[in-house]
Amino acid sequence: MLFSANLNYNLIKHLNNENINVKDEFNTFYNNINKNVKSNVAISAAVTAYGRIERMKYKTLDGYTIYYSDTDSAFLNKPLPQHLVGNGIGLMKDELNGKIIKRALFLGNKKYIYQYYNDNNILQTVSVFSGVKRNTLTWDDFYKMSKGEVIIVKIPNTFIIKFKNLDLEIKDRFVNISKSKTKNLINNIYQPLHIIKKNHKFNPEEINHFKTIFKKLKKISKF
Repeated sequence: MLFSANLNYNLIKHLNNENINVKDEFNTFYNNINKNVKSNVAISAAVTAYGRIERMKYKTLDGYTIYYSDTDSAFLNKPLPQHLVGNGIGLMKDELNGKIIKRALFLGNKKYIYQYYNDNNILQTVSVFSGVKRNTLTWDDFYKMSKGEVIIVKIPNTFIIKFKNLDLEIKDRFVNISKSKTKNLINNIYQPLHIIKKNHKFNPEEINHFKTIFKKLKKISKF
């Protein structure tokens, strides 16, 4: 099988035509595009699945409490046994080299912050928030979000592409960020909103959440 560039230049040329109606031409042009790209969904899905399977042994260790985990990481209440830690394939790497996290906040997937003392006994802060540069958010920012507040973050020098004229603009962008709203934190355990128990009474936040999803689906169906 031959592969080519991921960009479809015929599609870009077509989009630059100001006389087209995107909605009317969707089925006649866009829906009939086939493009060989340098990627394989099956392989990436398999790698992610194996990563999750491997991660489960760390989530089910006797005597351990897990606070947060991702595809290749986990935050636990105490150090792992030495035979599970190292730089080799299949082992967990100790990112802090034996240092203990003093406090942490987890607000959703790839939304967390933690603090620890370095070798000079200076408090270090590590913050991760998807879409925001690493370590730019403070503990106060995360604490406010944990209480339901929305934080405005400036993302400088953002590249904005205008497909109509293939123009490129570089400017500062401001985004609103907040804790994850797809799960409720009840008794320090996340409860997905889409799991509905029998005789459950919806609160206003849940109702608005489902209304937002319905509006998005309705908009897509009319495209």
